[in-house]
Amino acid sequence: METFKKIDGIVEKSVERFQTIKSVIENVDLKELGLSVYTPKERRVKGLYCAIDGSKNVQNLGDVYLIVAKAVKVVGEVTLEKKVISREPVFEVEIEDDYMGEDTVNNDSIRLMINLETSLLRDCDECNYVLLDGPIVDPPVIDDRGGKQSIPSLKDLARVRSQYVLSLIEKGKVVLGIAKRFSERFIVSLLKDKGYLKDTDYREKMVVDSLLSRFVRDETLGIGVIKWDDVVRGASEVDKLMEAYEAYKEFSEGRLKIASVYVKASRVGIPSRVDIAYTDSYDVEKALSLIATWEVKDKAELNLLTVLADTLSSVSNYEVKQFREYYTVRTLEELKDSRFILSNFILRKKI
Repeated sequence: METFKKIDGIVEKSVERFQTIKSVIENVDLKELGLSVYTPKERRVKGLYCAIDGSKNVQNLGDVYLIVAKAVKVVGEVTLEKKVISREPVFEVEIEDDYMGEDTVNNDSIRLMINLETSLLRDCDECNYVLLDGPIVDPPVIDDRGGKQSIPSLKDLARVRSQYVLSLIEKGKVVLGIAKRFSERFIVSLLKDKGYLKDTDYREKMVVDSLLSRFVRDETLGIGVIKWDDVVRGASEVDKLMEAYEAYKEFSEGRLKIASVYVKASRVGIPSRVDIAYTDSYDVEKALSLIATWEVKDKAELNLLTVLADTLSSVSNYEVKQFREYYTVRTLEELKDSRFILSNFILRKKI
């Protein structure tokens, strides 16, 4: 079949890219790229940790969409032994008319989720270290146009989020963003600029994983640092991120800065990009020490606290069912109209 031949071609191209990257990485001089290998100062840093993550779920109820956003803050304490104290999740719901279309509704759901996550940042004064499951600067992969005026725009989110992060730093807190999914081609662009690659048509995560695997053994290790202020624009992915970053800097009057280091906890661990928020200076080894304190060994994760936050923040089928049923039952109750029936939690007109 023609489809299988097409898949064969895709596989062949992917393998060819992988082999190219593997041969390139073996000859890379980190100093030439302006990068270094870092290891944690400590394996256990005492203190109170906050991990924040969120999720969203969109349900089509026939004539409207139900948007459910959920976020959670998990608190972990490190004294003589580690202790995790989970907190009650926070929810937010919106109803959007179906004529807005799925793309608009999906954009709104993402911004609603980010807004809910951001709101939890203001409740982190109790913690010494704040770990965001995801990047500090929201990836600009969604359209800012939306249907609900009550949902903050990307610009509004940048203003509030940057001020919350800046406030935490000024209070002596360490704020890290741990991104397992990243596509901004910082490393790929560096390799191209130094002549190791001919173009930037390579997946950033594959390149980073190959680079980290060259050095990592059985302990947490990082490669960096990439200061976002020094990033040269070129690849479109970098341009979009830098535009978002400039908004954060604008709303913090240029004080909030970010530096990134790529991290793995073991050979089989997942590569992650750790974003370090700072104003005057940062400590890479300290950041890696915080990761190592809660590291997950030999798993497809990096940090136990953010894994817990990710798991607890997922909108379950039961929770969605509750909100769907409540919305429909309350609508029927208000209508008091026998012409409508409840069918699979969707309001339908009797035939």
